This record gives sequence, structure tokens and C-alpha cells, in this order.
Amino acid sequence: MAVVKKDIVVHGMLQDELDRCERLAASLEAVISEHPKGSLHKRNMKYKEKVSSYHYLKFREGSKSVYKHVPEREVDDLGKRINLRRKKEKELKQFKDRIKYLKKLLRNPRAPSGHQPIDQHCKRIPNEQRDDAKYPGLL
Repeated sequence: MAVVKKDIVVHGMLQDELDRCERLAASLEAVISEHPKGSLHKRNMKYKEKVSSYHYLKFREGSKSVYKHVPEREVDDLGKRINLRRKKEKELKQFKDRIKYLKKLLRNPRAPSGHQPIDQHCKRIPNEQRDDAKYPGLL
């Protein structure tokens, strides 16, 4: 963006926002790593006319699916922690998208709409070389 390159104040504000977003993204990644990944499932089993149920956590390690039994007393807490992880992952995605946009603004001299600033779009022709008949729009 041409304004970013020319205006030091705007450039500084955008750089500060980029730094803030990167710090928040790093802290969100730390919080996410503390919570369990995967999803909580419940299975009903029938054995000798008796129906029982159990809960398990399903997640991936590399290319393998892992199923881990969860005791009944830990189901509510684990469900809350999984939902919190999902919420934080959505927030992290928003911050990463914002970081990507800010980096694009700070490094790219083009305007976000795709229009180039006038000084980069067309060359300025000195008066002595200009042929008004050949270049009628550059008066």
C-alpha cells in the first residue's frame, strides 16, 4: 500500500499491530497445546441382555487413530476442555489470517484493491519529449 510506504506513522501502527498479533498467536498456541485434542464419543455395549455404555476420546497421532478410554467422572471436564481448545483454535485462525494480511500490507507497495499508485502505473514524460497528439490523456 502506497500510504504505508510514505507515511511512517501508519507504517509504525501496522507494525505494532503485527507484533501484537504475533505475540497473541504464540500465547494461544501455548494454551491450545495444554488442552486435549480430538473428540469425545460414547458407545453402548450389550452383553448378556445387559446394556452398558462407556466414553472414549478419539484423536490422531500422525496417521494413526487413537482411542482412549475416559472414566465417567472425567467426561464433563474433558468435554469442556475439548470445547475450549476448539474455541481457541478458531481464535488462532483469525489471528493468523490477520497476520497474513498485515504482512501483505507492510511488504506490498500495491493498494489492496489491486490498483497501483499513479506514479507506478504510468511513466511521467518530460514536456520536451511529449507529443500531445500521441499522448492526449497526459496533459
